Amino acid sequence: MSTDKPLWYGIYQPILTVNKDLKSQVQDYELLLRDENNNFPGKEFLDAILTQEGNERWIESVRPSVKAALTNHPERHIYLNLDPAQLTFPNVWEFLKETHKLYGDQVAIEITERRKLLPSINYFTEEFHKLEKLGYEIAIDDVSSGGNSYEFVYHHLEDIDRIKLSMLIFKNSTIKTALSFAEAWMDFAQEK
Repeated sequence: MSTDKPLWYGIYQPILTVNKDLKSQVQDYELLLRDENNNFPGKEFLDAILTQEGNERWIESVRPSVKAALTNHPERHIYLNLDPAQLTFPNVWEFLKETHKLYGDQVAIEITERRKLLPSINYFTEEFHKLEKLGYEIAIDDVSSGGNSYEFVYHHLEDIDRIKLSMLIFKNSTIKTALSFAEAWMDFAQEK
């Protein structure tokens, strides 16, 4: 791809498990997109993923990061963040097919919270099924924010393997409120 814009790049944020004694261990990694200033490209990214060319820029930016993280590291497991808007473009699906063929279960998909209202609760059903058929584990990021509501998660239970609750949305709440939300989602996850 030729572009006069600098490519973005991926960095990996470890996902930790923490036991009751507060001992942590890296379980997985999440690919985070960064620009030349080491920031998430924000509006530039959100505008870009609404076009085929913008998604090609995203693909060409994350492909080397995925390769570097997984080549010769069969024990690593990473999550690729995808905005649902990206799944309307054929080049994204080709990249996902190619990536799963190369790395299999080492790569999972994390669906980011949507910034726009859902047209209906059935939104994304076909895309979930396609991801599952490709062999991807599917995680829902930041449940309780954006479009990743309880109703959305409940409607898609058959395809979802993992939910992630960001505690950042509770930064203006009391610890008691934050823990109540977290416990409710944990109870729901264990029940289902």
